[in-house]
Amino acid sequence: MTYEDWMDEIKIEDLPSCYREMVEMIGFSNTLKLADKYQGTGFYFHKMDSAIQEARNKRIKAEFDGSNQRSLARKYRLSEVWIRQILAGQGFDENQLTMFEST
Repeated sequence: MTYEDWMDEIKIEDLPSCYREMVEMIGFSNTLKLADKYQGTGFYFHKMDSAIQEARNKRIKAEFDGSNQRSLARKYRLSEVWIRQILAGQGFDENQLTMFEST
C-alpha cells in the first residue's frame, strides 16, 4: 500500500515530528510522497555548495567585461585574485592542446 491509499485518513498530527516541518515547507501531499519513497532508507541531502559555486562562477564569467574584476570581487565578496582564478578558465576547451603538450 502507498501513501495514496491512506491520504484521506492521515492527519498532520499523526505524522512523526520530523515530518511536520517538511509539511510546512513542501506541503502535506509532497511530504507523504517523499516518506513513501524514502522511508527507512536514511536518505541524505548533500549540501548545495558546489552547485551554488558553479552557478556563481558562470554568472561572474558572464558579467566580466574585460576590466571589471574589482567590481565583481566586491559584488561577490571575493578577492580579485579569486576572481582572476575563476576567469582563467574562461574559454578553455579541454580538448585543446596547450603549448606544453605534444601532438
